[in-house]
Amino acid sequence: NQWITFVSDRDGNEEIYLAKADGSGVKRVTENPARDIHPYFSPDGRYLLFNSDRAGGQFDVFRYDIVNHTTERITNTPDNETCARYAPDMKQIVLLKNNDVTDDIWLMNMADGKMINLSNTPYFNHGWPVFSHDGRWVYYSSMEDGTYSIYRIKANRSGKLRITHA
Repeated sequence: NQWITFVSDRDGNEEIYLAKADGSGVKRVTENPARDIHPYFSPDGRYLLFNSDRAGGQFDVFRYDIVNHTTERITNTPDNETCARYAPDMKQIVLLKNNDVTDDIWLMNMADGKMINLSNTPYFNHGWPVFSHDGRWVYYSSMEDGTYSIYRIKANRSGKLRITHA
C-alpha cells in the first residue's frame, strides 16, 4: 500500500514507473526502446511482473526486482505471454499465452518453468487471468460462450465454471 506502478510514454515510448501512493517520488524502472507494459506487484511487494517485446518482437514476461533494481526474463517462447500475475504463495504465475492459432490461460511453476494450459480452448479469446486471494482458483475472461464472461478454474484444471452471463 506504499507504492503504485503504471505505464507511461512520457519519455517517448511505453515504460514502467513506480510512485508513492500519494503520487510523489515518481521513478522510472524500465528503460528500453521496446514496449514495457502490464506491471503487477508480487504479493510480497518486492517484484513487478511486466510484459516486454524487447527480446525479439513477441511479448515475454519479465520480473523487475524493486530492491536490487535488476530485470530478469521469465518466459522465452515464440508466443506472446502477457498479463502475468503471481499466486499468493508466489510459487506459480498465471498468464495469457497466444499466437495466430491459440489464445489460452496458462499456469507456470516458478521453480522449474513448466507450464500447463488451464483453459485449453485455443480458438476463443481469453484475457486478464488472476488468482483468488487464497490461490485456490484462477479467474479469467473468455469469449468461449460467444460473449465475454468471467470464468473460474482450479489450478489442476478441475471445477471450471462460468461466473457471469450476458
